[in-house]
Amino acid sequence: MVQSNIRVTFQRELSALQDQVVRLGSMVDEAIKKAMQALKTRDIDLAREVVAGDGEINELRFKLEEACVRLIAQQQPICVRSSQS
Repeated sequence: MVQSNIRVTFQRELSALQDQVVRLGSMVDEAIKKAMQALKTRDIDLAREVVAGDGEINELRFKLEEACVRLIAQQQPICVRSSQS
């Protein structure tokens, strides 16, 4: 039963991470579109908007990296020693 709960929790956390990765991808996609538009039209204000949004993208990226590492670490097998050693 405990193993089943662990797997359910893992799947739920993994799904949440996947949702956040999709969100990050959408943010990056939108930033690229705006950057391309700014280049085409030489729109300085739009370019500044893209640059201003970089911080939010980077913050989410680093949070996702930390969450991924934590999730992987939680799935590592635990060494159990026998008392007869």
